Amino acid sequence: MLMQIRLDSIRHFAAFVRGFSTLGPLVGLVLVFVVGPAGTTPARAAMMINLGPSGGDVIASYDGTGSLDTTGLVADRTLSVRDPSYILPNEAILLSNTGGNYDFYRFSGPVEWGPGASTDASMTDGIRFVLAGADGLLGLPEGYTSGAPLGSFTLTWAGATPASLGLAPGSYVYAWGSGATADSITVNIIPEPSTAFLLATGLGGLVVWRRWLHRPAV
Repeated sequence: MLMQIRLDSIRHFAAFVRGFSTLGPLVGLVLVFVVGPAGTTPARAAMMINLGPSGGDVIASYDGTGSLDTTGLVADRTLSVRDPSYILPNEAILLSNTGGNYDFYRFSGPVEWGPGASTDASMTDGIRFVLAGADGLLGLPEGYTSGAPLGSFTLTWAGATPASLGLAPGSYVYAWGSGATADSITVNIIPEPSTAFLLATGLGGLVVWRRWLHRPAV
């Protein structure tokens, strides 16, 4: 039986639905910022969501080229969501809502992407999709078949920046299953170009300083 509920945030219905200490990681993070998220794809990642600045706006997008293996997920129930598309970084929520019902699954992973509060998207295009990290919920279009093409979506926050939305740049991975049924979703949050440049040059200086510090005695 389908249910329809009004959400102020995904957290409000979650209770109803369910009863760089070393240099290496820092360098890897800089490569995400400077080179781009493509190089950070986990070996079995089927879905890569990129979220970052574009032409004075912030865009969240998935290109629809992959699929998801839901075999390792715990299916919950089918619900419709009345909220408009929005992002809530402090609860790791991204909602793409173009109408219709969602099949919900339970999973786990990062519970926040920064301190930001809820902000509605200016424009939405593509499939229905919900990722609610703090509540361990994944919503896919009703009737989605495991392994089938998922389709794309694009959300736009006009005139926004990652900082104004309260987003913390980085790669956030949600993985499930094992062996042949292992799969994952990666959310790449890309900073402003100037931030990436400063971080990269700062780490470059750190590398030079460490090499100088450990230079052979003359």
